[in-house]
Amino acid sequence: MPKVLYSDDRNIILTRVDDSISLSQHFIDCEKNKRSDSIERALIELGELVAEIHKIRLIHGDLTTSNFLVLQENHSIVPIDFGLSYISNSDENRAVDLYVLERAIQSTHPAINFEVFLNSYQKSMGTDTINKRLDQVRSRGRKRSMVG
Repeated sequence: MPKVLYSDDRNIILTRVDDSISLSQHFIDCEKNKRSDSIERALIELGELVAEIHKIRLIHGDLTTSNFLVLQENHSIVPIDFGLSYISNSDENRAVDLYVLERAIQSTHPAINFEVFLNSYQKSMGTDTINKRLDQVRSRGRKRSMVG
């Protein structure tokens, strides 16, 4: 994780993350080289990481594969771009965060099994209440996309 160098009510300054690629690029590289095991490992780690973020009541607000970096040296995943983040203990807000990530993965990497991420997330959170809420958010999202 990047270290916090400075923070106030409106700003957070983190250390720079060098020698990394976006999670999106990592998935593209793995798909191209047929490394499904690397994709699965990344999804499991991502589930654990997002759960840790949510456990401290932080909602990222823009969970996409472009807002995570994969370190070249050990392939660990680092979250970035907390510009839309906020504090909340609401399962609804956590579920919306997950829904944004699910839609991002489906649109850019349709062959990736999002359930691997969800299983890891649920195991790390120790509850399935957010998954139930995610189903409700998905239902609303489908209605919205059908109506326009």
